[in-house]
Amino acid sequence: MGRCAGLSPEPPARGTLDRMPHRPAGEEDPVADLIRAAMRAVLDDRAAVVASIHDAVANYAPEAVRDDPALVAEIERSNLAVLTHFLSSMERDPRGEVEPLLTPETIDFTSAVMRRGIRDVTTAYFHAGLERASQSVMNSVFVLSPPADVMREAFEVMLAAGQRYSARSVAAIRAAADAERGRRSASATRLDTVVAVLAGEGIDEPGTSLRLGFRIDQPLVGCIAWTAPGTAAAEGMLTRAVSGIAEALGTRPPLVVPASAASVWAWLPIAEPVDSGRVLSALGDTTARVAFGGPGEGIDGFRITHRQAAEAQRVMHRAGAWPTVATHGETRVAAFAGNDERAVAAFLAAVLGDLAGAAPELRATLLAHINLGFDTKRTAATLDLHRNTVLARTQKARSLLPAGDDPPWMQIALALDLARWWPAALEAAAEPRRDAS
Repeated sequence: MGRCAGLSPEPPARGTLDRMPHRPAGEEDPVADLIRAAMRAVLDDRAAVVASIHDAVANYAPEAVRDDPALVAEIERSNLAVLTHFLSSMERDPRGEVEPLLTPETIDFTSAVMRRGIRDVTTAYFHAGLERASQSVMNSVFVLSPPADVMREAFEVMLAAGQRYSARSVAAIRAAADAERGRRSASATRLDTVVAVLAGEGIDEPGTSLRLGFRIDQPLVGCIAWTAPGTAAAEGMLTRAVSGIAEALGTRPPLVVPASAASVWAWLPIAEPVDSGRVLSALGDTTARVAFGGPGEGIDGFRITHRQAAEAQRVMHRAGAWPTVATHGETRVAAFAGNDERAVAAFLAAVLGDLAGAAPELRATLLAHINLGFDTKRTAATLDLHRNTVLARTQKARSLLPAGDDPPWMQIALALDLARWWPAALEAAAEPRRDAS
């Protein structure tokens, strides 16, 4: 484990880390007993510790990693696997060697970031995670109030084990990721080319099209498809899902590039915005979620439509399990709002009033009614509702808005759109009114 300023003792003198003493079998070992108790305490609270580690690791991760919900989910899985392995190994044998953890979680994450030209993040990831884990273990040690000499030796043993584990794990995982990359050279080459284009490197369109086997000088729409980490054969399922979408939209085969173990990037050769309803029908019962950018063309369009798809993906991730499919056009307002949840919650509370805490169907019906020019017949047809149901819902929704003779309908529509994509902000906006009632 890494050092924690203010908590850990001075490290052992140089040359002693690889020869910490082992007690003869059967002899009492209060240091080992203390380490076991501390490791067990942290294992029992591992969910909170993993959340803390994830925050620390996220601070070290490049923006390209932090902004990708699929990679963030893989980091979370990897954090849990790495922490559980280290703590469990130290609990079983406090003075033994903790072997590197080569599981699909850690290799998938490392492979994904290395595919995008990021190598140093693995070292920072381990150091940051083990640093935060060490704080939790040391806090557990202090709670147990052992004798000072026992505590000092326990810290030395754990520090040495953590440093060796970190160094050996980084080397082993990188080697395994490199080997995996070698086995998938064709898709890795395509991803290298895509990453270079997205990074704005000097790329010529004809050469790029040749390397990708896909013309990028044509109209296209970017797409990101992903699923839950650990889904069996996720890459194949996602690739088939994107191909099925292209077929349903009546276009030629798309460019599909594996971006991580649980996500793919794709570009569909179409010139019009994607219809979410047609895509949803094409997905059927797969577990894939799909985000789309707007139409683009050429290298600049290739970059922009992918960036728009990534923005839509982040909005979908923030919204929770709903929806399965979304486009840049549908999520543009929520993406533009940024990440200031408190500011959004304050805006929703001020504009929506009691409607913020009302039934979701009231907000959905009122939003559709506003967007359709307050045309009750069109709203009923769009939502597949009876005209009287639309009238009843909109009247009820309007009665819950803050009082005023001239409602600010543009702001209300904006707030209603934000509310459906930002459930946490909506909950925060409704909470004070629930408390008051």
